[in-house]
Amino acid sequence: MASTPPLGGPAPDIDLPGWAHDATSRFRLSEQRGHAVALAFYPGDDTPVCTRQMCSYSDGLDLLTGLGAVVWGISAQDLDSHERFATRRGITFPLLADTGKTASTASGAGCWPSARCSWSTHRASFAGRTSARSG
Repeated sequence: MASTPPLGGPAPDIDLPGWAHDATSRFRLSEQRGHAVALAFYPGDDTPVCTRQMCSYSDGLDLLTGLGAVVWGISAQDLDSHERFATRRGITFPLLADTGKTASTASGAGCWPSARCSWSTHRASFAGRTSARSG
């Protein structure tokens, strides 16, 4: 497993396609500078635990956004999978498609092949405020 960014250190920039509000778009962490961001990495759409996890974030989204936080779900599934999952389950925040596993690897949420693990995304949540400074 890759190491996580240091506590209080900068998060790796994330630039991924995502599904939200019946449309696809690009989501860039660098565009959220100065905002609180919660990144919820999860292994898969429509799996029992992940579905409960993402639905709980969606159910509590008003509380999180009321605190000024932006919430993104990130997994390795493609946009079609995210669209079906979000539509079926009523997920109301962006689901980002990390099909190249760049964001999960850079954030330490990935697991490389070993005796215990074929490549997968670990369930992990990170919250923080992006720096107001550019660069």
